[in-house]
Amino acid sequence: MRRGPGIAAALVVLGAGAVAGGGLWALHRAEAALARRGLHWQGRRVSGAAVTWIEVEGDGVHADRVVGRLLPRPTITLVGVDVDVATLDVAALDVARLGASDSPRPTADGERPAAIPRSVRVEVEDLAVRWGQRVLVDGLAGPLRPTVALSGDGVRIERRDGAWQASLDRAVDLGPLRAQGRLDLRWAGDDLHADFRAQDAVLSHPLLANGPLPPHPLRVTLDHRLDDGTVDLALRLGDVEAVVTGHVDLRSRRADLHVSADAVPLDAVIDLFGRYVPEGDRATCRGTVGLSVDVSGPPLRWEAWPRAEDLTCQGVLGDIDALRSGAVTWKAMGPDGQPTIKRTGPGRPLWTPWPEARRVGEAMMAAEDIRFLEHPGYDLVAIKEVLDEIAGGSDRLRGGSTLTQQLAKNLYLDGERTLARKLRELIYALDLEASLDKRHIMQLYVNIVELGPDIHGVGAAAHTYFARRPGALTDREAAFLAALLPDPRGGYRRAMAGHPPNARIDAILDNMGRAGLRTPEEVARARRDRLLILPPPP
Repeated sequence: MRRGPGIAAALVVLGAGAVAGGGLWALHRAEAALARRGLHWQGRRVSGAAVTWIEVEGDGVHADRVVGRLLPRPTITLVGVDVDVATLDVAALDVARLGASDSPRPTADGERPAAIPRSVRVEVEDLAVRWGQRVLVDGLAGPLRPTVALSGDGVRIERRDGAWQASLDRAVDLGPLRAQGRLDLRWAGDDLHADFRAQDAVLSHPLLANGPLPPHPLRVTLDHRLDDGTVDLALRLGDVEAVVTGHVDLRSRRADLHVSADAVPLDAVIDLFGRYVPEGDRATCRGTVGLSVDVSGPPLRWEAWPRAEDLTCQGVLGDIDALRSGAVTWKAMGPDGQPTIKRTGPGRPLWTPWPEARRVGEAMMAAEDIRFLEHPGYDLVAIKEVLDEIAGGSDRLRGGSTLTQQLAKNLYLDGERTLARKLRELIYALDLEASLDKRHIMQLYVNIVELGPDIHGVGAAAHTYFARRPGALTDREAAFLAALLPDPRGGYRRAMAGHPPNARIDAILDNMGRAGLRTPEEVARARRDRLLILPPPP
């Protein structure tokens, strides 16, 4: 079944054949030609100088009625027209088929020309255009010939100097985006240009924050060539900019695109989230972030590359001297799942200074953050690895957070799984890295980290699992504690049931060797050691 021009012109030609041709012979010829193009209708009424076709349908086009009249002038009226753009071959659409002709008579080969005689006026009432189930515009009315000038509520479509032009003022509800804005379109030959502007665009998605982000100005511009599929799109939301380049084939619905947000100021990203990142009001943040994504499909394939340059944040931490000493208060999850206040620091039971906790701390670096001693609080390599796992369809997803970011979350934040929380986590992590050295960061981390139900810190964990101080643990025992980190409560239950994560422990020991934290001989010895865990209390 032919799409595009055959069906797009079909409703108009349906009336033109009879109105301009004059007589049943012309009527039957027009209907036969349209049937070959896949158009059908439920009925036809002839009354005087008018012909009405009822419930006319084609591929992507439906009309309640098509009415052709001879008097007072030849006119075709399309009533209740619904066009589904998703099923039309837009790239093949040839508006020239609606061009003028003074010869409605058959050509030498017996076929009537597709063009409409100049004498015939064409108009539409109640035209709706949609993409699948999403209505793009509706309620349009106006002439299609001799000029195109359709209008509706906040919509105007014209054809001028060989180019289609449209303007729409309306609310946009597209995925996470809500906006009241204006869209201007221009389509000339193979060139399509679109420009959308909204003063107060709002993004809302549970992965962004626990509510709608504050409104920001939005502008999107698009240039698309229909012949070769070239796409150039630019987007600006607030002070965050991104560009999309590549190709889109409308016939096959295939795309090959590159998305890039380069050198976006970190404070511009923070501003997008408003009250969901309250630290932005008192933090002084510098540096830029970026992301590049290559997308193709179908089938969908993508790869992303994160970037960051010279990130710093300061001004969000409290008492730096207390943090440096290890004396902190934080909110942790109690054994009943309810938050409880915890305190640790020198002089408190089971507090462990870094020299005594170092063996366990190094195992935790090997398990969770192998580049801890090198990165500035975030690890682009780890983030890239996580993005690759997601792109590959992995069901085993991890957060890519550094130990500094985990410390920031444990000290200052809750378990909310949103981009806003990750951004807050980054702000605190950058300030921790700027205010403390790596030794003090690790000393804080090992003394507050959860390692089982109501077991916080390596002092409590070493006592619970092995009845010893952390400094007396073997490398294998230290690696066991590090292996609990992804799921400390689940790890506790499995260990107490006699199922410690031995494969994970061996992998952590191997990482310690590769990182130069242990010699090959020390790794081999630790792999041979037995792991004896105390049974749970009766």
